Amino acid sequence: MSRQRATNGDTVAIFNTHDTAFVLNSHQVGASTWAVTMPLETLSRHVIALAALAQGANIPVVLTLS
Repeated sequence: MSRQRATNGDTVAIFNTHDTAFVLNSHQVGASTWAVTMPLETLSRHVIALAALAQGANIPVVLTLS
């Protein structure tokens, strides 16, 4: 993780592809139906987009299933 000086003088951590991983938790059909804040189709598209972003940026993906 690299560091960068913020406009207020604080030092903040900047993430990059060398120290980042995507963790996708329990994206099974049954668990996905628990999402009530958005339609299931939207949730599925978001998960696919995150996985595609990770693949394109060569970021490791950890998928957990229960």
